[in-house]
Amino acid sequence: MLIALAGLPGSGKTTLAEALERLTGSPVLNKDNARAALLPGRTQYSDAENDAVVESLLQQAEDLLGAGTKSVILDGRTFSKRRQVERLRRFPLPVLIVECRCSEQTALGRIARDAQHLAPDRSADLYLRLRDASDPIAADLVVDTDALSADEAALLVERHMSDVAAGPR
Repeated sequence: MLIALAGLPGSGKTTLAEALERLTGSPVLNKDNARAALLPGRTQYSDAENDAVVESLLQQAEDLLGAGTKSVILDGRTFSKRRQVERLRRFPLPVLIVECRCSEQTALGRIARDAQHLAPDRSADLYLRLRDASDPIAADLVVDTDALSADEAALLVERHMSDVAAGPR
C-alpha cells in the first residue's frame, strides 16, 4: 500500500511521515530529499521538475511494494492540484491519501521556525501561493495536526491502512 501524505507546506506531512515510519517500519520516500539529490544546488523548481521527481518516487514505491514491502510512505508533495491526485489514483496498487491540515497560523509558524528545511523554496510566500491556487484534495483521511500529536495521527493512519487492506465489507 502507498500512503501518500498531502497538505500545504507546514501542515505536518514530514512529521507524520517520521511517526508513521517509527510505528510501521514503512520506508519514507521524501520528495524534498529526492529533489535535492536529483537537482543539487537549486532553489526554485518548475512544476515539470517536481512532477518528474514524484514520478521517480512513485516508481520506487511500486518497485518496493512489488518486492514485498508491505507499505511505503510518500512525503513532501502538497497534492494540491486535481491532476496530482488523479495521478495517485492511477497507481497500480492500493493508495491511501492522507491530508494533513492545520491552521494557517500553525503552518506559518512551523515554516518560520524550520529555516533549515531541506526544501529551499519553502516559505510563507510559497504557502500563500499554494493555498490560493489549490484544488480541494480528495483525501481518504484528513488529519488535524493542530489537534493530534504526530504519534496519535500515525495511529489513526495505521487504523485506516488496516481498513483499506481489508477491502470493502
